[in-house]
Amino acid sequence: MSKPYANLHPVQMSIKDATASLAGQEVLHHVTVEINVPGITVVLGPNGAGKSSLLSAMVGLLPLDKGQQEILEKDGKPASITRVGYVLQKPVLLRRSIAGNINYAMAAAGIDRKRRPDLKRHVLDMMNITHDPKLSAFHLSQGERQRLAVARVLAMEPGILMLDEATNSLDQETVSLLEKQIRTLAKQGLPVVWVTHNIDQAKRIANRVIVIKDGRIKTDCLAKDYFTT
Repeated sequence: MSKPYANLHPVQMSIKDATASLAGQEVLHHVTVEINVPGITVVLGPNGAGKSSLLSAMVGLLPLDKGQQEILEKDGKPASITRVGYVLQKPVLLRRSIAGNINYAMAAAGIDRKRRPDLKRHVLDMMNITHDPKLSAFHLSQGERQRLAVARVLAMEPGILMLDEATNSLDQETVSLLEKQIRTLAKQGLPVVWVTHNIDQAKRIANRVIVIKDGRIKTDCLAKDYFTT
């Protein structure tokens, strides 16, 4: 039996010349972003700049007025939405046990039943969730809930991981754990898109930096170039 995450299968994601609106107001203006190599792409920008809209458009949750959106497997075939791991600022958990949340995610992603017990243990260990798996997810602290939300996404063995302000309002221990584990996955070949307001965090984790303002991409460069200018 193969080990969890022994062979990552990243997907490629892009929006090209994309324009999108919310409530009749344009929130993205002719935006082009491609995620086609491993590493952590950090998205920076002020409040209301379009960071969350950018992620939603890339995933396909925000319909485009113009332009093109694609999520492709390595062979060029369209990828299922279950290949995208999406973690929000506030964890959205099912009214189930810890194990129930993980089991639901693995079933939705079509993970082989024989692999599920090992994979479940692996992602819970990664996120340092040591409670009885039968415990309700709603008995967890805020930081533990967010760690479970990440573990649930990782249990789907996604081809890309997207985090939208996923460490806001979390204790430093939880932030450090998430950064460490996600950096490890990125080094193993998982593409990551991480929206953050925290410049110090961006310096710690970023391989690439995208800056968006007023719905337009202002900067797209290597992190080493951005933070030395």
